[in-house]
Amino acid sequence: MGRALASGFAGAVRRWPIVLLLWVVGVVFGLSFSLVAGKWLALSLNSALASRTLIKNIDANVFVDLFLHHHESLSMFLLVGLVMIVVGLVFSIGLNAGVAGTALDPSSRVELTEFWRTGLRLYPVFTRLWLLAMLVLAAVLAVLAGGGFLLARWLSESANETPYSYTFAGLGLFAAVLVMLLAAVHDHARLYAARTDRGAIRAYAWALWFVFVGDLRAPLLALVLFLIGVLFWVVYQGVVVFLPVTTGGWVTISLLWGQVLMQGRALVRVVAFVSQADLQQEMPE
Repeated sequence: MGRALASGFAGAVRRWPIVLLLWVVGVVFGLSFSLVAGKWLALSLNSALASRTLIKNIDANVFVDLFLHHHESLSMFLLVGLVMIVVGLVFSIGLNAGVAGTALDPSSRVELTEFWRTGLRLYPVFTRLWLLAMLVLAAVLAVLAGGGFLLARWLSESANETPYSYTFAGLGLFAAVLVMLLAAVHDHARLYAARTDRGAIRAYAWALWFVFVGDLRAPLLALVLFLIGVLFWVVYQGVVVFLPVTTGGWVTISLLWGQVLMQGRALVRVVAFVSQADLQQEMPE
């Protein structure tokens, strides 16, 4: 697993144009939504004090007031946000197809033309894989939610709250681990489909076997990649909490530091695909 992770970081460095591309796409969508949200808030609140303090203090009462007194413009803003989410999803499927399709050989360098060509070729099967992964995730979460509801009814008769708290804490932890493993299954299914040109159902079934039965290193690698992502977030929060976002200069610094986090997330995304592809090479079928 350590070799695969090292190969992932080395492969991500070789693919720095792709990491930069993922970051730029994230910045474009994030900046577009932020500009739309900021403009709408400024118009709705008439540049009132509340609009200038929301950056430091998220006050729910302000949003309740916006919903009650600016319902029509809020609906339009939410519609714009929904459209941007859909467009972002369409782009993300293609970007993941390009990253996964060009990650099969960790030692190779990848040109952006090859990246886009591979993404377009794999887009149909990656779309089907995304739909399949979302259906599986929804079914799993529905089962867990139903089990939690039944547990809540069973434990509600007890006067002791300790079993109630521990049970739901354990259920929440189990759900988080399962979601992380299903994300790894989705990644391995995309890599397998890109490597073998198999269909979505066959690729997802193979990835389920690979992660849960075939190779113990697959879930361990998923855990390590998740912890690396959490480490990036912890470092980001550890710095941003000390930034006094009260002037334009500090706001700019805070936004720039946020872009460092987004760049780190793009790097981890490429590292994940390359390292998982390296792991699959030892067990092709």
